[in-house]
Amino acid sequence: MRKIPTSVLSIAIALLAWTVAATAQTPSPSPVAQRTAGLQRQEGFLPFYLDSAKGRLLLEVRLNQPMLYFVTVAKGIGSVDLGVDRGAASGSKLIQFERNGSRVVLVEQNLRFRADAGNTALRQNLEDSFASSTLASFNIESEDSGRLLIDVTPFIIRDAIELEAQLRRRNEGVYKLDPARSGIYPARTRTFPQNTEIEATVTYTSDNPGRLISRVAPEPGALTIRLHHSFVQLPEGYRPRAADPRIGALALSFKNYSAPYNQGSNVQWIRRWRLEKREPASAVSEPKKPIVFYLDPSIPEPVRSAMRGGVLWWNHAFEAAGFRNAIQVLDPPPDMDPMDSRFNYILWVNRDERGFSVGGSVSDPRTGEILVAKPRMDSHRIKTISGYWQNYRIGADQGFDADGCADFMLPYDALLSEAAAQSGPGAEEALVLLRQALVTAHEVGHCLGFAHNWNSSINDRASVMEYPSPRVKITNGRIDLSDAYQRDIGEYDKFAVRYAYSEFSPEREHDGLETIIRQMRGRGILFTPSADPRWNRYDDLESPALYLRETLAQRRLLLDRYGSQVLRPGEPYGALRGMGLWMTYLHHRWAIDSGVRYIGGMYDNIAVKGESVAPTEIVPAALQREVLSLLMEALQPSNISIPERLLAELAPNPDARDIEEFNMSTGDAFDHLSAARTSCALVLEQMLEPARAARLVTFADRQPGGLTLMEVLTAVTANTWDKSSGANESAMSASLRRVAQREALDAMMILGAHAQATPEVRAVTLGHLTRLRASIAGKHDSNLGSAREAHLRQCERDLTKYLENPAAYAPKSSALPQPAGAPLGMRP
Repeated sequence: MRKIPTSVLSIAIALLAWTVAATAQTPSPSPVAQRTAGLQRQEGFLPFYLDSAKGRLLLEVRLNQPMLYFVTVAKGIGSVDLGVDRGAASGSKLIQFERNGSRVVLVEQNLRFRADAGNTALRQNLEDSFASSTLASFNIESEDSGRLLIDVTPFIIRDAIELEAQLRRRNEGVYKLDPARSGIYPARTRTFPQNTEIEATVTYTSDNPGRLISRVAPEPGALTIRLHHSFVQLPEGYRPRAADPRIGALALSFKNYSAPYNQGSNVQWIRRWRLEKREPASAVSEPKKPIVFYLDPSIPEPVRSAMRGGVLWWNHAFEAAGFRNAIQVLDPPPDMDPMDSRFNYILWVNRDERGFSVGGSVSDPRTGEILVAKPRMDSHRIKTISGYWQNYRIGADQGFDADGCADFMLPYDALLSEAAAQSGPGAEEALVLLRQALVTAHEVGHCLGFAHNWNSSINDRASVMEYPSPRVKITNGRIDLSDAYQRDIGEYDKFAVRYAYSEFSPEREHDGLETIIRQMRGRGILFTPSADPRWNRYDDLESPALYLRETLAQRRLLLDRYGSQVLRPGEPYGALRGMGLWMTYLHHRWAIDSGVRYIGGMYDNIAVKGESVAPTEIVPAALQREVLSLLMEALQPSNISIPERLLAELAPNPDARDIEEFNMSTGDAFDHLSAARTSCALVLEQMLEPARAARLVTFADRQPGGLTLMEVLTAVTANTWDKSSGANESAMSASLRRVAQREALDAMMILGAHAQATPEVRAVTLGHLTRLRASIAGKHDSNLGSAREAHLRQCERDLTKYLENPAAYAPKSSALPQPAGAPLGMRP
């Protein structure tokens, strides 16, 4: 054995000692540090490292820590039909990262089935009884000291809003997300103490793009948008509040398996903000933390000031609940990210056409606590309301100026007076600004947790949560818009805010909320289910008969004055065929919708035991007959005609927008008969639908002297087929009468053969049609070649075949669909 020299051995021992000491002083890099070398750590709720060179995002996660997760569209498509708008958000999910062997999975917890008051065994039983959802799986990039680093890039760069499936359903093409043309968007990827925000640019590609995409994308085969992912720390200490069907609130629903066996298991909690008094002993107090909305800086003045005013209307309601200055509206700082989950942001949304506004919010799926809101306000609305003004003003006067409108359309409050003064006062501006304030109050109302109240018009504008039509009056033979829209929050809104936000101790809450509802009902303020005929959008006034009578008179006045006088100098006559024509010709459209619902209608008062309120009531027969008479008036030639003067001016419009017009059966020429068919169908197709007919049959047994199905069919026939043309009737009037007759016949034939018609409905309808066929067979025109004779014989032939086999020979409606264009700009 060779001996090592002592001197060499001494050196080796010394080197070994130095190495051990150095190692103890400078430990080896940890796995996380090795994986993230050269990358900057972003500290916050979920720390992350952004590897810009490789386009990867490494997220540091904590296992089994529940949090909220949701996705928001940061850059939209721009199509009103698709609705993929900037600010549109998915529902929030309760998620947590869990370890699964060598991987980490992201699991969404199931909150539909709970046992909040149950023991641990019951909660575990529910966990094992119902499915959860694993949303993603990740490789563990590195790990040390309980820290787990995962690459979330594929999870972020994905079709998080299921756009591929949506576009397929809409026949817009087969699109696939292209990862090579997608990536993390660093400018909007940040983390904060209670939330982490990650944004991605995603591109979808297709070789067969559809019509809607082709209208908005520069290259339809490559559709690029941005999606924003929010991970939010769970809030604690919030006390949920029970919902009540007698007052309208957006609600969270689940099934509680820990409820006593003799109580229901279905639970509903209202969605609301956490609002607490700074001075609990005071009747009215500032809140500890107000609800703050930021206004999109792109909103122009004076519209911006009007919208600010509409939001602040809600403070009048919150004062009734004990809060002063509960709502604030601020301008955002330049560097604020509109999609950041910490901020409520009122977005100004641009689309390819006019559309709807949406009051969106995100709430805690455990409790219903609203955490953030991003209402989306349609930028076209102001143009739509200006169109109202241009249309209605011709009925008010022939050529008045703004100075002459001082008492015709006053600015609605000091705020609007100040805003209007910046660009000169005027009636049109006042109308536009007031309507914009109202729609902003409506959408923010949704953000505060309130549902629609389409009963509001019955109580003289009791709520901004209604879909309102402008209140049009005739004063001294002129259209009067001086009271077009409400100017503040309504009385119902105050009760809704009191119910949602008044502070009560736990032991007093039930009785306190019941008192609020009883006070509301004691004042006759309505809130009903949607099946109640009093629940109507775009109606006005306390009576459907009064509303229909007044709108019919207004329609005649407006139509008599519609024409070239609404055009601007140099504007083509084809522009008359747009929205203005349908606003005028179908001015009574929503009054018809409202009135028809009362025929065979039943009030549902949402009564509970202990209240002196009838649970249900059949609509009084006298009101039904009054409405029926007015609906029959709407079928007369005078109410479905267009003056020849105007028909001559309705030139083709090569620049027409397809949402404003529909294709005519006459090509480019305007077809007044198609328009008349559409107008008649508004009445007949709704009034003679199977469920309504069945209610008329059954209610007649229960209501002495009630309106019957036979009476309705007889009224339809008497006001169409039994009306004599007369020797002095014009060719135009006679032609329109035939349109009404054919529409009435088709509607009755469709009802008699409908698969959902009850045996009683079929018997009554087919019996009536048998008698009508005999009557038609006995009618003849002395001129065998006349249009009337041809009409009579065609109807006779159709009825003869139909009565032999109704199911085989039932007609389809020949009426063209009514054009899009609800007063709120919503598409049907």
